[in-house]
Amino acid sequence: MVEEVLNHLFQGPYLLIMYLPHNATGWSVYVDRKYVGLIASATWSPDFNTNVAIGMIDAGYWEAGQELIVDTGVGERSARVKDRFWI
Repeated sequence: MVEEVLNHLFQGPYLLIMYLPHNATGWSVYVDRKYVGLIASATWSPDFNTNVAIGMIDAGYWEAGQELIVDTGVGERSARVKDRFWI
């Protein structure tokens, strides 16, 4: 059991996000090809079982469920505004 936990902690999230570039300057966020914000930090969340991010998004795009496109520098990823970011 301990080995499984250590494997998840040290290898699980790394394997899920290793192919994305470092987010040193932020990732641009778009809606219908219009720039609406910037992702400042992103990581894997074991609580939500998905990647999560923190950023600055224009107020007109804050509604829960809003679909976004994030340019990671190596391709675009879809994202969605959630109604909460904590458990």
